[in-house]
Amino acid sequence: LEAAPLDGAPFHPTRAARVRVGGAELGVLGEVHPDVCERFGVPQGTVAGELDVAPLLERIPARPVAAQVPRLPPVYLDIAVVVDEDVPAGAVTELVAEAGRPEVAELRLFDVYRGEQVGAGRKSLAFALELRAPDRTLTDEEAVAVRDRIVALLRDRLGAELRA
Repeated sequence: LEAAPLDGAPFHPTRAARVRVGGAELGVLGEVHPDVCERFGVPQGTVAGELDVAPLLERIPARPVAAQVPRLPPVYLDIAVVVDEDVPAGAVTELVAEAGRPEVAELRLFDVYRGEQVGAGRKSLAFALELRAPDRTLTDEEAVAVRDRIVALLRDRLGAELRA
């Protein structure tokens, strides 16, 4: 699933996206522009969207595939990085996955913070990571090494900083 910025009526200029999967466009989703909300008498912050589910249905496999249940426990790690406001969260997510391979089994963006603590024009993105190795439980030192690898790539490519 991919999202790209969308600008134009009836959406808010910075809170809407064009949604695609595998290159096929599914539609649009976003917060309705405040002027449009006022004109139609709907509450500020109303979200609207239009999605075509056909491209999604085409990608459902004929036979469900289940992943093998892992034998060993994961290591859970949260990281928060500060980036410029104009850096898309999706780009950061992709780099976290790239730098975290192969240990990052799952990742989830769980918080976006903007405010005094990160400075004007900046935002903090917090990720929950599940780390695994196929043959052993990772040590704390190995988990820290994965975190450091992720932060180094984000710093080099996006100018990101680890948020304390």
